[in-house]
Amino acid sequence: MPGYARATREGEKISGDNYSMIESVEGQMTVLLSDGMGSGEKACRDSEKVLDLMEKMIEAGYDTGTAIRLVNSALSVSEENNMSTLDVCSLDLYSGMCCFQKAGAATTFLKSNTYVEQISMNTLPLGVLQDMETEGITRELIENDYIIMMTDGITDALAMAGSEELLSSYLADLRETNPGQMAQKILQLALMHSNGRIMDDMIVVVLGIFRVR
Repeated sequence: MPGYARATREGEKISGDNYSMIESVEGQMTVLLSDGMGSGEKACRDSEKVLDLMEKMIEAGYDTGTAIRLVNSALSVSEENNMSTLDVCSLDLYSGMCCFQKAGAATTFLKSNTYVEQISMNTLPLGVLQDMETEGITRELIENDYIIMMTDGITDALAMAGSEELLSSYLADLRETNPGQMAQKILQLALMHSNGRIMDDMIVVVLGIFRVR
């Protein structure tokens, strides 16, 4: 069950952060989150292009690692100067196995009751290098776990207060169970620590792992 919250950078009418979700008949759900370089219309077009290409690759049957490499290769030789980030979460809804892959993307958080794990990778955005590594980090999730993905607008807003450590502590104590409301609370936390200023586009996506009754 997904939920999300977003805010657009001050002075801009459109966000450069976008996300999409793909669910296959085989029970595979893939969440894609992209942050276009800069802000405004070009950043939005860039991140939307990344998501569109990834969706086409995945729907054509490519695994996410191959899809990321193909999209990166296409952007690295393009004259459009598209260096968007990409955050990928691929979840098997039957087994609970989840693979995380990143290209310049912010930290992902996994919440299991009061335990919170940070998933981060030291990678570059797409389009910077023609060849890139796409190794992922795999975790097994269980019922009532949560996946929290976000762009760096959220983490940067929290940076002066300790960023990942502050958010980890907040998530550990959070008793909210609705993914949409959880996403809203994380966004409000970021805004509180940035004194209500929105200096960059922000988006947070929360995916709750619930058994279908």
